[in-house]
Amino acid sequence: MIGKFAKHNTLITQNNKVYVWGANYYGQLGLINTTKIYTPTENTYLEQIIQQNGGVENISMITFGYIIFNNNKVYRWGTYEIYKPTEAPQLEELISQKGIKGIWINSGYLFILTNTNELYRYTMHYDYSIHAPREYIEQVAVLPGTIKLPKIIDSTTTTTINFVL
Repeated sequence: MIGKFAKHNTLITQNNKVYVWGANYYGQLGLINTTKIYTPTENTYLEQIIQQNGGVENISMITFGYIIFNNNKVYRWGTYEIYKPTEAPQLEELISQKGIKGIWINSGYLFILTNTNELYRYTMHYDYSIHAPREYIEQVAVLPGTIKLPKIIDSTTTTTINFVL
């Protein structure tokens, strides 16, 4: 499984080895640092998470700073001092309740289109008042009609999605 995102890359082998390389300005590589990596480097943090959740065959989706498993377990990393993959329980609850029709990244937010055509915006920031990551999730729209999207749309630049209803 290969993930090619704006300026960084992820390779996951069939035996659950994870290699990352590229820009790492905000910790997007999940290596608990912000060092730019020019050659594929093993990411033992993601390997451990993948093994704990049943291996590569149980990955439902992987995108810029997110990995979602078939059991609806979600991990997030790579922005606002969240360099190490961290669980995302509010996002897990949303996915468990509503299901996912599609996800995409834009301007640091994860957008989720649920199976019930509800559109949510999600992010996680480091909250200095509690010295821990804090999740933020909000419903931004309910879309009528039948919507067909690719499973994952990934962009670090402006993305326009036209819904055909």
